[in-house]
Parts: sequence; C-alpha cells; structure tokens
Amino acid sequence: MECLLCPAAILYILLCFGLPQSQGNNEFHDIKLKVSMNRALKQLLLEWDVSDDMKSSGSEVDTVFNIQIYRSEEHYIVVNENFTTKLSKSNQPLTWTWTSDVPLECLPHGVRIRSMVAFSKTWSKWTAWEIKDGMDFLDNGRSYIFPAYEVMEKGTSITMCCIGKRNELLRGYYFDRKTCWDTEQKRITFTEMNVPTSLYGGINVICIFDKPSENIGTSLYVTSKPDKPKNLHCETEDMTELKCTWDPGQIKNYANLDPAKCAANFTLSDVSNGQTYYTYQDECTSGKFRITGEQMRYHLRLTTQNCFGKEQTDVTVDVSHRSRLGPYAEQTNILDPGTTEP
Repeated sequence: MECLLCPAAILYILLCFGLPQSQGNNEFHDIKLKVSMNRALKQLLLEWDVSDDMKSSGSEVDTVFNIQIYRSEEHYIVVNENFTTKLSKSNQPLTWTWTSDVPLECLPHGVRIRSMVAFSKTWSKWTAWEIKDGMDFLDNGRSYIFPAYEVMEKGTSITMCCIGKRNELLRGYYFDRKTCWDTEQKRITFTEMNVPTSLYGGINVICIFDKPSENIGTSLYVTSKPDKPKNLHCETEDMTELKCTWDPGQIKNYANLDPAKCAANFTLSDVSNGQTYYTYQDECTSGKFRITGEQMRYHLRLTTQNCFGKEQTDVTVDVSHRSRLGPYAEQTNILDPGTTEP
C-alpha cells in the first residue's frame, strides 16, 4: 500500500524533527564559567565553554553572550555588556577580560553570563554568580592599604581601602589633611573626588587603628598634563650646530615622583623630514643638534609629553641667516627672513 503525504504534512514533520535542537530552542544551556583575577592589573579574567550539544552541531552560529559584573555585597551592577562571536568548536573556550577602576581587594565582585543566538530573542538562563573577593589571599598576619602605589591626574577621583589583620579593627582613615572616622570594622572602602595636587605632588593616606603603632599608609602622586612649551628659540653661531632653548612652563614632576611612572619628556623633531633629533628628560630647557647636508630651512617641533597628555609648539628656522627667533616669529611660527644675527 503506497503511503502518500501531502506537502503540509511533510513541512510539519520537518519543523518538528528536522531542525537541530540548538536552533529549535534558540538558547544554549550549561555554560561552564571560570573566573580568575590578576590583582596587580586589577583585572577579572573570564573563560567559558558551552554545552557539548552546541559544539557537536558542526556549524558556526552567531552568538551573543551577555556578561554582568556586580561590586560589593549589595549586588551593584557595574558592567552589563554583550560579547558577540561566531561560535564553533574551533573557538572554544571563549575568553574576556575586564579591568576595574577599583582595586579588587577593596570589594567583592560577582560575575554571571547568559547566551542567545543572534537571530533569536530568547536568552538562556543565567549562570550562577561566580564570586571573587580580593581579600581571600591576604595573610592575616599583617594589614593592607590598596592601592599601595598610585600615580593619578589632578582633579580625578580614586577609590581606596584599608584592610585590618586578624583581630585588628579599623577606626577610620586620614586623607590629605582630613580625618574620617568610621565604625570599627575589618575593611573600610572610601572614594575621594576631585583629588587636588599638593606640596611636592604627594598626598598622604593613612589607615587608622586603635593603636597608633599599627597605622599604615601610602602616598598618592598627583600630577597633570604638561604645560605647552613657550618661547622656543633656535640659532646657530657657526653653521655646524643648531641650538634651541625654551621655557617648559610649570614643572609637574615633583622630587618624590618616580620618573619611571609619569615623567615628562621633551622631543625635538623636524616636521619637514620626519627626523627626531633628540629626546630630553624632564626639566630640560635646551638642546642642540648638528646641521648636516644641504638643508638650510628647518620646521622644528618641540613636544612635551607625560602619561596624562602632551603639548607641542612649532617654529621654522632658516640657518642661512644665522637667525635668532624673536617674539613675532614665534607667534606666526615663521621666522622673519630679514632677521639676522648682529
């Protein structure tokens, strides 16, 4: 007996049984999430894999992963971000890194993730919260302050924390000539806004305990973007060497600021040929280089830069006139060819 199926029946069978399960429900379960910390870089490192059913499908699928990160015991969400990828066997496991603006030791952080096929509107279930508390590794035999060292820009904010050792509770903290008292507890986290600069650039921060001998502290190094160099003046006396001088403006790299962290450098270069003649360390006010070849006209650029920004000023010098740069030429960035050395 011949069995005949109408087209509608065939379509019904295909819809019910012919589609892969992962596309039928448009969601992937059993995401295996692993979270680790790089405390030095203040980073949470996420690594996850999806269920074996998805990987066995053999096809690439555009998938969105929704990642949430909370901070503190109150589950305050600080990150809600989507990560989209073409999911396949070859890109398993998946990784994602988040850098915190707060030391990880100061507050607990929780991470969870869910997924959705890109063409779908249905999310999978959230994974359980993966909780990381930077205090977990701490030796109870000592107290801590975080960050222990920081270079920051004037006018910005910073979150810090004091952590007491075993059987030692904090009373408060001292920040830039003001003292803040708190109820006694194991860990105090605080945020200071619009941090000012201070004498020599250092701001003292102290964690206060019942016994003054137990107090610990650190210094924040506060600086800012360098000033624009002024009065760039270049001249030659013997047609073999060109000497330039300038006013660097206010020097913001104070005596106790580690030069390796945010020191200002002055770079003298030639815009016309792309050559860099010299790079000078901070507080430098002059530099010189040899005149070579047939080049008589130099479009010089002095750039000063530190970790928070840079400024620059330009001047054009015609050495055939053995010129000296005057105030008018600096404003126009063009040396008056009629100006000569007396």
